[in-house]
Amino acid sequence: MGKAKNTQIILEKSQKQIGGIILNNPTCKIDKTTFKDLHWLSFENRCFYHTAVLVYKSKAHLTPTYIDELLQFALNKDYELKSSTKGDLKTIACRTIF
Repeated sequence: MGKAKNTQIILEKSQKQIGGIILNNPTCKIDKTTFKDLHWLSFENRCFYHTAVLVYKSKAHLTPTYIDELLQFALNKDYELKSSTKGDLKTIACRTIF
């Protein structure tokens, strides 16, 4: 998990440096208002946005089948649960070991 966190920090720093270059002021402090001026999302918000778009497209059957297989929605035919009526995602156990 440490390697992924380091990569995220590096990407966030790069995004801020590029923002400074675009604004022609590499020494300025880059913050949320600067991202708004550039119409950019922070790295964390971009990840959240792209995940939400992927889930939406999967639910609308606009993605390849291998993605549909990764995202399984909760479904129970025996009795009704809140998660099945709301269309919540089912948690799938990950087999990856970090």
